[in-house]
Order: sequence, then C-alpha cells, then structure tokens
Amino acid sequence: MDALGLGKAIDLVRDMMAPVGGTLSDTWSGLVGDRVAYWRARNALRYRPLLAQEAARLGLKLNPARIPDKFAFAWFEEASKQDEEDIQKLFAQLLARAADDASDVKPDRRLIDVLGRLSPEDAIVFQRVYSDQPFPNCGSYSDTRSIADHRERSWPEDWLIGLLKHEISGFSITSLENLAIQGALARVMKLDLRNAGGGNKVKTPPEIAWGIELSRRVQQRAHYEATELGTALHQAVQA
Repeated sequence: MDALGLGKAIDLVRDMMAPVGGTLSDTWSGLVGDRVAYWRARNALRYRPLLAQEAARLGLKLNPARIPDKFAFAWFEEASKQDEEDIQKLFAQLLARAADDASDVKPDRRLIDVLGRLSPEDAIVFQRVYSDQPFPNCGSYSDTRSIADHRERSWPEDWLIGLLKHEISGFSITSLENLAIQGALARVMKLDLRNAGGGNKVKTPPEIAWGIELSRRVQQRAHYEATELGTALHQAVQA
C-alpha cells in the first residue's frame, strides 16, 4: 500500500521532467532530464518497502495527515536524490517518525536538509556519537554516554577521534568536520586545566610572571558538543 502517496509524487516528477523542444540544446537537456527522472523515480520506488519495514520495526502507525505539504515535498525532493542504501534507510525512518500518529513532535524540514548532506560514513559517525551505547574494550571510557547526555556535556576532540578510530574501520576526521559544518555537532574551544596544577602541587617560582606561567599551564583544547539540531535529527532517525 502506498500510504504516503509516493506513487503520485513519482508521476509528478516524471511529468515535470519530460523532454521538450527540438533544438540540439533542448534535446540534450531532454536526454539528461530523462535519465535524471528515471534515476530519481527508481530511487523513490525503493522507499515503499523501506517505509513499511521501518514502520513495522519501530511499531509506528503511519498517518499521512500528519505530514505538512511543505515537509512532504521537501522530503521527496531530497530523498529521491539518494541512491545509497544506508542514507535511504535514514530518510525512511525520518518520514516514518514524522508520520507517526502517536507522535506529538512537529515534522522539522531542517532535518531533511541536513540528512541530505551526509555521506554514509558521516551517518555512521553521527549515529555512533549520539548513541547511548558504550564504547567496548576502551577501559575507563567503556561507560561513555551519548554526546547529547547532559552528564557528558562535551568530548575532547583528540579523545573522541581516538575512540572512533578504535571502533569504526576507515574512520576519517572529515566526517566529524562535516557534521560540525551541517550543525549536527559543534566544535568549540575550551580551557584545558590538566597542567594547571594547584597551590599544594606546584609552587609558582617568584621570578616567573603569572602571565607566562598561566600560558604554559593553561591551554585551549578542542571539544565536540551535541547541538539542538543534531539531537532532533538523532531522535528522528535512531534505530
């Protein structure tokens, strides 16, 4: 059953992208248009089983009336451009949760835009840092909570990169950087007081000016933090 009317949307896209004109330029545009229309229609057709599968797995009752027209159009416009299975699954989860009859959360079009700019590798890193599952075999870090948990507040960049390299094969810092660019994470600088010492530990030599001493002991350290947008996206696409 095409509960969310994807079949009609596919027909609309095909009609809008039908080749027109007779000049060489128009013919070339038409040929490219045909290929794009076919590619997007083929991608869209894959969402039918995915939507049913995700709705059943998550125990959701789909109600098309919950989907605002702007959200539906924006979702289809972006989702039909995706041909990677992992990203398609996230788009299906996003739409299924937006259409959940029991939900009181208003569908957020910003999430569509962010999700469409993630690579499969970015999505893996995103799901991992927002997951509340611990990092296995990482000693004292094994009880690490989600980055969105208020008890965590933020994760040092070097520490986070080390954990992700340990767990995700082929991890690239580019994914963290892109998540920050898209607003799903925030990269901030914080004072690192690890070498600051204290009155009982380190006595500041009187001949050294306080400014020089503090600059040596107190440095800035890059941290990653959860964002409101990233938290909302994770709630919409979490497994």
